[in-house]
Amino acid sequence: MDVYLIRHPRPLIEPGICYGRTDLPVHPAACYDTLERVRRRVPPLARWYASPLTPCATFAQLLGEAPVLDRRLIDLDFGYWEFQPWASLDQAAVQAWTEDPVRRGPPGGESYHDVHLRVWSFLGDLLQHAPEAVGVVTHATVIRSALSWAIGLPLENSLRVTLDFGAVVALRLELDEHLNELLSLS
Repeated sequence: MDVYLIRHPRPLIEPGICYGRTDLPVHPAACYDTLERVRRRVPPLARWYASPLTPCATFAQLLGEAPVLDRRLIDLDFGYWEFQPWASLDQAAVQAWTEDPVRRGPPGGESYHDVHLRVWSFLGDLLQHAPEAVGVVTHATVIRSALSWAIGLPLENSLRVTLDFGAVVALRLELDEHLNELLSLS
């Protein structure tokens, strides 16, 4: 099965704000610019999935029929840091988190490993029930996790993958995970 993982367009938010699960509006100009780029890189698909947060759900609907919204595709929960300026956070706590984000979550939030368990569950269900090719509009953290799961990339290393807004990662997933492939990353 081919899976096209697409990072949502740029949301409307001031730079320097910590956000993951905050439901933000989409930047209108960015949405339409991203739409044209994604349409050139992704074939027409019969089924779409999306995080229920506005930037993903809205964009997925523009790409195809009404998407199946799945909470497992939501971004990292930053807990008490959510929607706070990074500069106002306890920098010692931020430093502690950045030293091991895979196993340590922000205060009141979740770790990258927690996100990975959600994504693993989603991809397992997708392999059992989805058609040949699907599109998934979600967040960078979720895409990195899916990439890690699909090709056996250690979670720590997947955090180094840069994904711009509108990035497309194409994977070929098989029931036998040893046959999974990264088709493209753009």
